[in-house]
Amino acid sequence: MAGRPASFSPNDVARIATRLIGQGKNPTVDSVHEQLGRRGSRTTVNNYLKAFRDEFKERGLTALPSAIPEPLIPIIEDFWAHALVKAGERYDEERQSVEQERQAEQEAYNAVHSEQIGIIDEQAALLQDREQFISEQARTVSELEQQVRTLKSLLSGYEETILDLKRDKSRLSDQLDEERQESHRRFDQAKEDWYRERATLRQSVDDARKQLSEDNEKNARLADHWMLQLDDARQQVRELKERHQEDKQRWEADIKLERARADRLAGTVSNYEQRIEEREKEVEILNARLVEMEQLNSSQAQTITSLEHLIADWDVDNKPFKS
Repeated sequence: MAGRPASFSPNDVARIATRLIGQGKNPTVDSVHEQLGRRGSRTTVNNYLKAFRDEFKERGLTALPSAIPEPLIPIIEDFWAHALVKAGERYDEERQSVEQERQAEQEAYNAVHSEQIGIIDEQAALLQDREQFISEQARTVSELEQQVRTLKSLLSGYEETILDLKRDKSRLSDQLDEERQESHRRFDQAKEDWYRERATLRQSVDDARKQLSEDNEKNARLADHWMLQLDDARQQVRELKERHQEDKQRWEADIKLERARADRLAGTVSNYEQRIEEREKEVEILNARLVEMEQLNSSQAQTITSLEHLIADWDVDNKPFKS
C-alpha cells in the first residue's frame, strides 16, 4: 500500500542539516523536523537525514564536523545540491523501475490476496463448523460420561442385590437342608413309633390269644367270665386298631405337611435361583453396554484431540497476509 507523499524533499533536509552543522549544532531528527515546521513524519525525516550522513561517508568522511566555516557552507550546499540532482536522477530511474515492479507485484498480490480472502472465508466457515462439531462432541461426551456414571451406580446396586440374593439363597438352602433333615428325623421317629405300636399291638394280640386259649380251657366252667374277657379283648383290639389308625393318619398328615413344606421351600429356592440368573444376565448386559460406552467415549476423545491438533495446525499454516 502506497504511503502519503512527504511535504518536503531530501534536498530540504540536506540544506537544513548543513545549516545546523554550520551553526555548530548536531542535526538530529527533532531539530531538523523543527526547522521543517513540523511537516511530515519523523520517520521520513530520519530516512532523509540518514541518506545525508551516508552520502558524506561515501565521500570519505567518517564523521561530520562539529561546525562548518561560514565560507564553506555555500560550497557544501552547492555540492550537496549537485549530489542530490544526480541522486535524484538515479532515484527517479530506480523509482520508475521499482514502481513498475511494485505495480506488477501489487497486481499479483491483489490476485493472491483475493484468492487468499476466499480461502480464509472458506477456512473460517470450516473452522466454525469444526468448533460447532467439537462443541457438540463435548456435549455428547459429557452426556455419555453421565450415562456411564449412572450405569456404574446401577451396576453397583445390581451387584449388591445379587450378593443379597446369593446370601438369601445360601441361607434358604441351609434352612431347607435343616428342614429336610428334621423331616427325615421325624419320619424315622414316626416310623419307629409305628413299628413299636405294631409290635405292641401284636404282643397284645398274642396276649389276647393266649388269654383266649386259657379262657377256652376254662370255657366249660367260666363261660360267662370267658365271654366277658373275650369282649374286653375285642374291645381292646378295636381300640388299639382305632388308635393305630388315628396315629397312622396323623403321621401321614405330618409327612404330607413336611413334604409340602419341603416342596414349597424348593420352589422358593428355584424362584430365587431364577431371579439371580436374571440379575446376572442384566449385569452382563450392563457390563457390555458399559464397555461399549467406554470405547465410544475413548473414540470421541481421540476424535476431539485430533480435531484440536488439526485446528492448531491450520491456525499456524493459514495465517492471513498483512497489507
